[in-house]
Amino acid sequence: MNRVRAWLAYRETVFQLERLDERDLSDLGIGRRDIRRLAREATKAARGKPGKAVGKIATQES
Repeated sequence: MNRVRAWLAYRETVFQLERLDERDLSDLGIGRRDIRRLAREATKAARGKPGKAVGKIATQES
């Protein structure tokens, strides 16, 4: 994934998560202050560099 695609994916992730209300974010276990960090980690994971949150989510689903 090139840098432009990564940036676009990051922005789309932030946009979608910021549209959620507090209850939906809470249901997902996400605080509003975590949105940008999670978007960065998701973008890194898509580029083959998993972040802490991605591993944590994968562990919880197992």
